[in-house]
Amino acid sequence: QKIYVTPNQNYYVKFPADKAVSVCDGTTTFGEPTFFGEDCELLATSFVDEIFTVVPDACFKIERTWTVINWCTYTPNAPCIFVPNPDMNNGPTVSAPGNNIATWAPSNVAVNGAMLNYGTAVWNANANCYKYKQIIKVIDTQDPTVVTPAPAEYCDYSTNDANFWNAAYWWDGPIESHNMCEGDADITITATDACSGANISFRYLLFLDLDGNGTMETVVPGSPLPQVYNEVRFNNANTALYAGGEPRAFDFRAVPGNQKWGFGLQVDAAAGNNRTAHVRWVNQAGNNAVPQLPYGTHKIKWFVEDGCGNETVSETTLVVKDCKKPTVVCINGLSINQMNGPMNTVTLWASDFLVYGEDNCTPSNLLKYGIRKSGTGSGFPAVNGVAQTSVTFGCTELGTQLVELWAE
Repeated sequence: QKIYVTPNQNYYVKFPADKAVSVCDGTTTFGEPTFFGEDCELLATSFVDEIFTVVPDACFKIERTWTVINWCTYTPNAPCIFVPNPDMNNGPTVSAPGNNIATWAPSNVAVNGAMLNYGTAVWNANANCYKYKQIIKVIDTQDPTVVTPAPAEYCDYSTNDANFWNAAYWWDGPIESHNMCEGDADITITATDACSGANISFRYLLFLDLDGNGTMETVVPGSPLPQVYNEVRFNNANTALYAGGEPRAFDFRAVPGNQKWGFGLQVDAAAGNNRTAHVRWVNQAGNNAVPQLPYGTHKIKWFVEDGCGNETVSETTLVVKDCKKPTVVCINGLSINQMNGPMNTVTLWASDFLVYGEDNCTPSNLLKYGIRKSGTGSGFPAVNGVAQTSVTFGCTELGTQLVELWAE
């Protein structure tokens, strides 16, 4: 005996009302379709959002299109019944006409001057699916949030590059050179917004101390593409819109003009609700690189703006510094003859043991050397800040002796 079961849909559905929110703190719910009379049906809901950023009475608008299907009867590519949404304060109820469940009576509202009954005009026991458009308006007054501020310190171990910050108008006081020492400064910031999520924009002001006097006299405004490449306006900090100052080049590589670097901005693709921005050197050929900034104390001022014009300012002091110790190579196994007698001594100098010293930044002629008997102190050998440059041995110290040769 064969038994045929014919699906009989008797479920009712209430769609969510339109919504206006002004606080995006995670507690606001926009609602979803609810059901009555679900029995053997396998009901499922989904939605697709379309966002509009030009809205007269809100910051942005979300048009959320809901789809309700019954997997037991659903036919792909077959049409759905569209559920009108004329009442912004109440979501419509789609149910059988004349049902005696008061809270599930079909909606009856005016549409274009005529009454629309959702029982007789919309509900259908054999509906393939329903579609409904909910309007969500976001009136955002909250500022974006900085998730990860810019790092504060950048250690450099690289060899000083003569192609950058090397000209007669640049001066690095500690190393007495026109070829300023520089290091990579991967300046980044990550931010988000409670309402806009990753839909945020960035700009920055980079304050630089390029003469090492403790004052950040030069400001670099950051935008995705610089108006001028291979130029900073030295001493423009106190000029209108930072447009004054002395134009100075910093990239002296032997490359075509379209490959010269300028200060720009790189913004990564969204990662969930977060977005990360970087200060970058960019060129007209479409390349970018981590900028190399002269050693010293600088500052970055980030401006993070959401899609509604709310702005957060994040300011961080940046220190670019030399972290590589000098290299010192010494003579091992130096032999000295000691004359007899209790008063006889021999003095050895740091230069007696030195083969050579070098550093990634400081020229060799400016390195300081110190020496001490091994195990008699710690740190660079100095007395009252003056390098100790000699050691003296007497007749009681015959034999193998160890010394420490230091470079600073």
